[in-house]
Amino acid sequence: MAKVQSELAELNLESGAQDMVIQRLTTTLATVTDEALKEGLLYQLASAHYRKGDFETAATRFEQLLLDYPLSKLRGSMHFQAGESRLKLKETVAARDHFAAGMQ
Repeated sequence: MAKVQSELAELNLESGAQDMVIQRLTTTLATVTDEALKEGLLYQLASAHYRKGDFETAATRFEQLLLDYPLSKLRGSMHFQAGESRLKLKETVAARDHFAAGMQ
């Protein structure tokens, strides 16, 4: 069921239904125990906040992902998205640090 919610979230994000995606992903995450699936859902949730324009929440969520999943294959993307979020908040030093870390 969580995998289905993940795929639906992607479709709904593309249509601009961020609030619905955020609500559904949050509900789904409460029941997910598989760490790989949880990581993907958390990434989608952070992305939904970014697309909604809630850059503070997006940055915080991407940064938490970096802490929680230090060996993630998505690490470069997490840094980039955290950097983009911080840049939107005009936090240029934090943004630069994320961009630099994402290139390593």
